[in-house]
Amino acid sequence: MSDIIVFDGSVEIRAALEQNGLSTTHATLGSVVRVPNRKTGDKQVLVPDEQWPANFHEYKVAILDLTSPRVTTQTGSLPPNTKVAFRSTYPETSLDLRPFGAARLRDGIDDFIDRQSVTIIFFSRPVRVTYQIGTVGEWGLGEVEDFGANLTTFYAGCPSYSEKSGTKMKGAGADPIATLLSRYLSGSYGTIFEHPTQYVDGGWVNAQYFSPLAVNADGEIIAFINFKEAGTVIGLPNIDDKAGFCHQLINEVIPDLIPSLFPELSSAKWTDSADYQLPGVQTLLDQRAAEVAAHELSLATLDVRLAETRAASKFLHDLLTETGDALVEAVHRYCEWLEFPSVKMMDDDSNELLEEDLQIEVPSGLLIVEVKGLHGTSTDSECSQIAKIRFRRNQQRGKVDVDALYIVNHQRHLAPLSRTNPPFNDRQQEDARLDSRGLLTTYSLFEAYFLIERGLLTKADVRQAFRRHGYIDPTVSGLELLGTPLNVFAEHKAVIINIPASVTIKVGDTVVVQKAGTFTETSVVSIQVKDVDVTTHTGGKLGIALAELVPKSCTLYLKP
Repeated sequence: MSDIIVFDGSVEIRAALEQNGLSTTHATLGSVVRVPNRKTGDKQVLVPDEQWPANFHEYKVAILDLTSPRVTTQTGSLPPNTKVAFRSTYPETSLDLRPFGAARLRDGIDDFIDRQSVTIIFFSRPVRVTYQIGTVGEWGLGEVEDFGANLTTFYAGCPSYSEKSGTKMKGAGADPIATLLSRYLSGSYGTIFEHPTQYVDGGWVNAQYFSPLAVNADGEIIAFINFKEAGTVIGLPNIDDKAGFCHQLINEVIPDLIPSLFPELSSAKWTDSADYQLPGVQTLLDQRAAEVAAHELSLATLDVRLAETRAASKFLHDLLTETGDALVEAVHRYCEWLEFPSVKMMDDDSNELLEEDLQIEVPSGLLIVEVKGLHGTSTDSECSQIAKIRFRRNQQRGKVDVDALYIVNHQRHLAPLSRTNPPFNDRQQEDARLDSRGLLTTYSLFEAYFLIERGLLTKADVRQAFRRHGYIDPTVSGLELLGTPLNVFAEHKAVIINIPASVTIKVGDTVVVQKAGTFTETSVVSIQVKDVDVTTHTGGKLGIALAELVPKSCTLYLKP
């Protein structure tokens, strides 16, 4: 098997890497397709052209060159076994398929990075494309929907970035990779990155798992090394001599930084030979082997328990990845876990045309649920279809006691944090509220599960949320919104905030802090209104001292 997989890299890069006996495999995220749309009404059908081996996760190093896309043409015909395709219409004369390939690679690259590996990315300008994508059936390409994809943020934890171009670059830091890169900084950059931060000892500081390797003339980061739990990601600008840099990096720097990745290249390999073994080392190695053997049975038992636990909780991942019957079954399992008294899967018992997917008995009557998994986001008709079914059920029951809920797993081929959240536009949310029906995402159900496990929510809170109207966020069910801090005073762990007129807060209350999908708890230590200490207050602007410091860009809720 090859050691290195190269996505869209030049022949020169692969040749340079193979000089010392390493093997490489070519792969591609796709190409830029020229489209012959010459006049109004012209439209073409294009097919994805990304390609990589199924065992991609087994490689040691992945190199991705995003700087020089291939330009291709397509015949417009659909090859056998094509499952999805794009529609391109006038005046579009080219379509970059690489962002779609990057979105498809997302899960694979995350699995790759989660193990001991090195990922090297040559960035150019950010590229984001909104495709018209649809499934291919017996009669060709069916109905299409919008699907947005980004060429830059295709791995979890990619730092925030913005577009900026230039040619003036210089190395940053004394890292061996930075030192090497400083000798190759001829070329250009098209993207600058922000240094990620982390909350440490009561304040936000630059994350230690991230280091700049090069900056531009303004001191902005254009190259970085990002240490993940097991793997390492190296982000680089569009340097001219990629082949020379990659050859030196893989053959001279990486083996000494991560000797286990390429032991055959490590400069210290010969020191492991028995002829040069240090005193007492073999005895310790023998003891270590005995310890490993002693723990093998325990590890095997843990592996069995791990597999059983994953199987029991698989429905949670199905909420984020599946569509059709598998997604309906996952939502059914979730509703049973929420302890609804009766949850019925309709397709099991009905020979009618497609109706609701689930019926849930609730104290006020009946809740009917439609569940969808989509490549993109929901259309207006998809959001409102459940209302037509509700009307029919009310007619059949002879009373108006049926609630309607639409649950969607949107943009399901993307990791949830890369999706549009919420996926409903303002009009869809307002229409749902006026029409007394609910809109809910499977990702919010996934988040709510862990908040319940941590005691920040109850199952009853989420069951009640199912019956609300408009856009529903169950992660804040049962909580009262306080708002976003106007100011934060780190020294006193205090915030200035303007709370709603209907909310009363008092010393000792529990406050839930929400930031970027993460929830934590703290408590109210003291309250001041116009510089006067009070024990309780209702509505308006006030100062609150908390047990822990909170970031300014967060949302605070009062936990009953």
